[in-house]
Amino acid sequence: MSGPFATLTFTRQVAAPVATLWQVWTAPAARAIWSAPAPSITVDCLEADTRVGGREVSLCKVDGQPDIRCDAGWLVLQPDRRCVSFEVISSEGVSRSAALVTADLAATGDGSRAGPVALPKCRSRPCLKPPYPDRPLRRRKGES
Repeated sequence: MSGPFATLTFTRQVAAPVATLWQVWTAPAARAIWSAPAPSITVDCLEADTRVGGREVSLCKVDGQPDIRCDAGWLVLQPDRRCVSFEVISSEGVSRSAALVTADLAATGDGSRAGPVALPKCRSRPCLKPPYPDRPLRRRKGES
């Protein structure tokens, strides 16, 4: 990465119907489970309004470290097809990063596909990760 901004894009095949993938992607309680980057980190959803124009606030918590706050909002919600949201990540009252996240979902013969999902890649995103950490991310040509 040559500077603080880049785009990270990934695609994942999921052994579940696209309607289930949609629910996991948009339901705050489900995201609190898959968005924690490590078992030692908990995600607490403080506010959730999953509708276009709605906002969500969550905290990533690690013992002995300051909480990381995620203020997010929904821009596009097309059930079982596409969602677009924004996130602003802050810690100790200081904004650390901002992201525009686009996720396209589709049914496939043996489940569903999430992707391409595009989000910024930056050094100050300690709380966020793709929802399927057991698979390597596919990078665009020229990205490191």
